[in-house]
Amino acid sequence: MQPTELLYLFGGGHVGRALVKALSGTRFEVHILDDRPAWLDERTDGLPHGTVRHCLPWEEAVDLLPLERAEHLYVAIMTYSHAIDDRLLRAVLGKPMVYLGMIGSRTKWKIFSRELLADGFTQSLIESVHCPIGLPIGGKRPAEIALSVAAELLDVARARHKG
Repeated sequence: MQPTELLYLFGGGHVGRALVKALSGTRFEVHILDDRPAWLDERTDGLPHGTVRHCLPWEEAVDLLPLERAEHLYVAIMTYSHAIDDRLLRAVLGKPMVYLGMIGSRTKWKIFSRELLADGFTQSLIESVHCPIGLPIGGKRPAEIALSVAAELLDVARARHKG
């Protein structure tokens, strides 16, 4: 089965890498973006064959989103920094896509939500973000978080393609 959905994953850390592995062989073509070359070295990163790596400054990363394929585009934000997550979220929020999720606690999301609302983002736009990202299955280990995110992405994709 050829991948039909596109995941643009901002963040090549432990959870991001585990997510790429969890989605291997599914309907998702995964693009992983990070600004740290050592984390996306094809010779040593251990990511599955077919993973598309983009190593570039965060300021340029959003420009890679294939908005012309919005009906198949999923975005997950899980970088190593709350500040970077915030900048990326603001840059992509409101762009056409199927799914937008961000890693973080409910507390982090409450703070981000209030700030977004104060800065003029609409409540409905804010509510479209999946944060905390993933299904609420519990678990704090990177692989457990990644499995919950993979399950949520697959659930959204399957629901869209029924009928």
